[in-house]
Amino acid sequence: MSSTRPDVRFVDGLCSACVAYDRRRAADWDARKRQFLALVRGGRRHPIFDVLVASSGGKDSHAIALTAREWGLRPLLFTVTPDFPTDLGRQNLENLKRLGFPCAEFTPNVAVRRKLNRISLVEIGDIEWPEHAGIFSLPVRFARDIG
Repeated sequence: MSSTRPDVRFVDGLCSACVAYDRRRAADWDARKRQFLALVRGGRRHPIFDVLVASSGGKDSHAIALTAREWGLRPLLFTVTPDFPTDLGRQNLENLKRLGFPCAEFTPNVAVRRKLNRISLVEIGDIEWPEHAGIFSLPVRFARDIG
C-alpha cells in the first residue's frame, strides 16, 4: 500500500491493512458472533429493524445484509448518496430493495458537499472524504436518534 494514501499507517514496516488482515487468523469467530448477537438482541428493540448496516450497495453491503438475515436479524440498510452516483451503484441499491431489505438514504446538501470535496482533495488528497465521513458517522447518529 502506498504511504501517500490518506489514513494509512505503518507498524514495523507493514501497512495497517496488512496488520488487520494478519489479526484475522487469531480471532475466535464463533465467540465474536455470539458476542455480537447477544449485544444486538440485548439492545433496544425497534419495530422495523434489529441492526443498522451502513451500505454502499456493493458486494460487502450485500454480504453483510444477507448474513444478518441468515442470523435471524432484521437489518435496515443506510446509504449516504454519493456526489456522482453510478448506474451500477444505483442498480446494486435497488437489488437490495428487491431482496426485501428496508433502506434509508440520506442525500447531503450538494452545494456544501462539493465545497467540502474540493477542500478534501486539496487538504487530504481524497475527494471522497466527505462521503466517507458521512457513511461512517450518519448511520450512528440515525440509529441513536430513532432507536
